[in-house]
Amino acid sequence: MGRVVPLTKRACQALSAWLSRFPDATADSYVFPFHRVDFASNDRRPWIWDVDLNRPMGQWSYKSAFDTAQRESGVTCRFYDARHTFVTRLAENPAISNETIRQLAGHVNDQMLARYAHIRVQAPRDAIAALELSPG
Repeated sequence: MGRVVPLTKRACQALSAWLSRFPDATADSYVFPFHRVDFASNDRRPWIWDVDLNRPMGQWSYKSAFDTAQRESGVTCRFYDARHTFVTRLAENPAISNETIRQLAGHVNDQMLARYAHIRVQAPRDAIAALELSPG
């Protein structure tokens, strides 16, 4: 069994919309199964075919999908920028423990956590400002 990752309501809605394209999917199916995409008819609507719910998408399928989404949206970023942002935002919140961040991000040690948790300038400023408010 894989790792359990809690999702936001927004992520659940997006994945539910995606999985609705695969009516034969079960709890054991891959979330991103192997499939092929082509364009149908003259209006070039995307058409998904050759779906194998028991086989994951290949590495190059993810890269191709990411590159297409990036090109179509006009957004420039790296594939793991979202992961960096996620871990950084968690790390900036003093109420979230390092252990919780490790579990959510799948990190196993402080060195890997430090690699992704690039704390922005405002977080250290806030920490110093909190010291000024402390009595003593």
